[in-house]
Amino acid sequence: MLYDLNYLRAVKAAQAEEQKVQRLKDQLAKAEAEKREAEKRTKAIATSDTAVGMALSAPFRTAGLTADTADALNYVLSLPLKQFGELIEAAVAVEPETSVISFICNSIEKQPDELNEKGRRLALAREWFAYKKDCESFVAWQKANPDKLSWRTKPASNAQYFLMWRTAQYLGIEQPFNCKSGEAHDWLMEHGANLRLKSVAEAIQLIEEAFHG
Repeated sequence: MLYDLNYLRAVKAAQAEEQKVQRLKDQLAKAEAEKREAEKRTKAIATSDTAVGMALSAPFRTAGLTADTADALNYVLSLPLKQFGELIEAAVAVEPETSVISFICNSIEKQPDELNEKGRRLALAREWFAYKKDCESFVAWQKANPDKLSWRTKPASNAQYFLMWRTAQYLGIEQPFNCKSGEAHDWLMEHGANLRLKSVAEAIQLIEEAFHG
């Protein structure tokens, strides 16, 4: 081929343009990846327990409630509809223009200690039933899988250590450390575990006291 300076220049220019296009494509791909990552982080933040909690509590915080009355608010919002309706009906006769949220906040502000205590009782009762359900589920799994024992040799879980700590505190004894999951399970079974709530009867009593005590 004859040496053609114009041709070589054209080829070189075309290659330069291709490289420029590729750089732009790479930059675009990077920008899109960063955008996806930013959207992912934003969604994670917006749906986190903290963000959801702040969003749901905002109206009550604006109305004047604080974290000190969280148990009381939980109790009031958990009231049976019939009981809550009776309270609303009585309030309507006195202050018909009051908003529901103002009514709730005013009710809590009038007796915060009493309602907080009822809220704590309710929380303990719910915790007992959840714990009882977990225990029954695990017992059923053990019966259905008697040959699966590998879980016993694994390190004790954080939940087991927490429950052992709470049980030891309740009984005034030493908490075991550096134990296997099976050892922790046996220790909890031996010492009764969630001793703050000893029976179904006590849990039911807590609920009765919370709503009617």
